[in-house]
Amino acid sequence: MIILDAYSYFTKEFFCIVLLLISISIFTKIHNKYIYFLFIIGSFPLTLIAVKDSLLLGISVTILFVVSRLKAWLMSRRKMLNEIFALELSLFIYMVVPFVTSMIIKEFFNLKLNVVSNDKLILPTYLIIAAIIFVISILICQSVFNNSNLNFEQTTICVLQFGIFLGLVYTFIEIMQILKILGTVRIMTMSFLIVQFVFSIYTSYIFLKRNKEKNKILDLKKQMGMLNKYTSEVESNYQDLRKIRHDYKNMLLGMKINSNLNKSNNEYLSKLIEYTNKLNDKSVMRFNDIRQIRIPPLKSLIIAKLSEAEKKDINIKFECLYPINEININEIDLVRTVGILADNAIEASSESDEKIFNCFILSNNSGIEIIMENSFLGKLPSFKDINQYGYSSKGSNRGMGLSNVKEIEKHNHNMELINYSENGLFKSSIIIKEG
Repeated sequence: MIILDAYSYFTKEFFCIVLLLISISIFTKIHNKYIYFLFIIGSFPLTLIAVKDSLLLGISVTILFVVSRLKAWLMSRRKMLNEIFALELSLFIYMVVPFVTSMIIKEFFNLKLNVVSNDKLILPTYLIIAAIIFVISILICQSVFNNSNLNFEQTTICVLQFGIFLGLVYTFIEIMQILKILGTVRIMTMSFLIVQFVFSIYTSYIFLKRNKEKNKILDLKKQMGMLNKYTSEVESNYQDLRKIRHDYKNMLLGMKINSNLNKSNNEYLSKLIEYTNKLNDKSVMRFNDIRQIRIPPLKSLIIAKLSEAEKKDINIKFECLYPINEININEIDLVRTVGILADNAIEASSESDEKIFNCFILSNNSGIEIIMENSFLGKLPSFKDINQYGYSSKGSNRGMGLSNVKEIEKHNHNMELINYSENGLFKSSIIIKEG
């Protein structure tokens, strides 16, 4: 430990208290002038406490902060967690900055531990180095935690873990001072505690991240189960509708054949039959071949995309003449690929004048081919540009779709994506070979 004269030591502690208040302001983003006025008034007595007892300082700052923010916390638990975490982060930086600065000063001035130094350059050098380390610490912490995207559960665990660590460290520092265990032993122990804490935070973050991904997968499976159930109901209702429509049409034909009907009634029935036949394409027959798809995720996706296109007044056509029981590719990759191509086709066709979106699934002994066709507005860009990562006619980083499909294609050697144009339509063909 570097020992300074009373004036230098008090100035050093006061400067560190100011840095602590600045870090609290930066991390909490509180714009309440009353709180900062309270801290400025309390900076002098806090410095006196810091000179005597670092543990008591941490407790005092925490109590002062909690009292000033309690009313706001009662309105939002999330705000409470975020601000407590910001306070803990500030106290951590307040602990690290003097510790690292003292080690640098010791080496720079070649000082001996536990010996009073009267060198006039030590204090200004200390303040400059401490300020630099403080700025670096703030930037690192902001960079790490701004990109962490912690949810409520993860933040709660981090706050508890951070609080326990700070309590132990501040207690440890106070015990070391009381027992007068200073110098190299203290530095090594402090370094060990900091490294251990960083490792603990990292392992906790990895665990929480994996747990979040696991829960996300479970939610997706649950949603997929509900979607499959809905798809089955839609298909069942569709079959019932076909039967009703067939019986209804036969009844109309039977009535028309009836010789007892007059001319006006016959004309009316003819118009009604003609109208019923027109329903064939747009209302009923759009899902006619869906029953051929025996892969639930793919069936659900295609129904969803056809419905989406229909809501946008796009002329849709879907064909799948033979049963599709399995496809030689991972289901997730299959759904991702078909979803991307369908989204691109729907978007392009909705902007065109013709508004055409066709989807065909062909099967034979060699494999499966899924074809997406769509009309488009203006001139079609080169296929080299289309396959580039991030390419879009709407601007940078707006079109990751086809490049993502290309990445999926690289990991599936039996899959091939072919893009071409024919008869004024843009076509994407996915060929998935057997074996």
